Amino acid sequence: MPDFPDVPLLTEFARDDGERRILQFISSRASIGRPFVAPPGTPQERVAALRTAFVATMNDPALVADMKTRLLHHQWSNGGDVKKIIAEVLATPKSLVAKVQAILGHK
Repeated sequence: MPDFPDVPLLTEFARDDGERRILQFISSRASIGRPFVAPPGTPQERVAALRTAFVATMNDPALVADMKTRLLHHQWSNGGDVKKIIAEVLATPKSLVAKVQAILGHK
């Protein structure tokens, strides 16, 4: 976040690639935020239109000004970025998921 340039990401505390993947997996929910989704089978041209409209809305000068007035953070991710994060989470090896479950106390 631009307002907190000196605050490290969780993944920066990893001592090796295995720890980095674990911390990346754990923090993926925060990276995704609160996504807008469409149902499976939504035509690609509609997905593209929705993504274009979302980006235009997030970049709207009136919205940006309103966010500043309300002292709210205006940080968002586009659909392609969220899709990439989800693909990485889904590609996480089961052995790593099991390790995360053990670390977090999940059965």
